[in-house]
Amino acid sequence: MAAGLIFMAVRRENLFEGVPPGRLDEKLPEIQPSGEPNHDPSVFARVEQALHQEALYTEPRLTRAELAAAANLDERQVSKAIRQATGQNFNDYVNTLRLQDVCAMLERVSTGQSRATMLEIAYTAGFSSKSVFNAAFKRAFGQTPTAWLVARRDARPGAFSAN
Repeated sequence: MAAGLIFMAVRRENLFEGVPPGRLDEKLPEIQPSGEPNHDPSVFARVEQALHQEALYTEPRLTRAELAAAANLDERQVSKAIRQATGQNFNDYVNTLRLQDVCAMLERVSTGQSRATMLEIAYTAGFSSKSVFNAAFKRAFGQTPTAWLVARRDARPGAFSAN
């Protein structure tokens, strides 16, 4: 569901006025259906609603139990729904949502709309520590957040800083 909403948002060109050409073509972490049988989309929809309604994924110490309670499901249902709908485990899925927020915030930094530091962005997105953020970012993008930011700064001199 989130991936679908992101896809629709990207197709609305006026949402991204001022973003340089090619910037939206960069690969974000994807949420892919696993293709497992017996997938009940309504259960995953409840999980998604609980995660997004109160931005639970931005809670640094979010647990399956807390998400299950918010979605009125048991922990096993939450884990199964996430695995079947995305092919990811609970932690990887939550970190994917957080990384999507990080990318959106970094775009605001790159266009001068924000002066947030990398660490502020990581904590705002829900990462509990710098090391967890760096590891998740590197796993998703193949480079450290600083290297990613420097590459973009070098592509657009003076546009933003890595502070």
